[in-house]
Amino acid sequence: MQVSASLLAADITRLGEEMQRAVQGGVDSFHFDLMDGHYVPNLAFSPTALEALRPLTDLPFVIHLELDNPDQVLQQFRPFPADTIIACLDTLPDPLRTLEHIRARQARPGLSLNPDEPFSKAAPFLPHLDV
Repeated sequence: MQVSASLLAADITRLGEEMQRAVQGGVDSFHFDLMDGHYVPNLAFSPTALEALRPLTDLPFVIHLELDNPDQVLQQFRPFPADTIIACLDTLPDPLRTLEHIRARQARPGLSLNPDEPFSKAAPFLPHLDV
């Protein structure tokens, strides 16, 4: 079993300290949701915030793109400081192209499904996924 800590509920003024507490607690990675306020109602971490946090730990960063336009975001920003990038399948006009973009950034590609989506929707892409 692996534990990936989310910092969404952390004290934003003490993110470095919160990360160190999680490391001391034994987490295996950090999970960051990038939200746009459109696909999901919340706003969360930006690529700039992730770049600032990256030097604070050697643990893997897992980025979950909860965005209407993940392809545009992937192209707009220089490489995310991510080990894994997960995109929501229902936001991808060309899932294979997106997975290739993620892999080109030296990150492990993953897909997520909404709870009401059947697993069979993701099945064709399994050979192209790490997560």
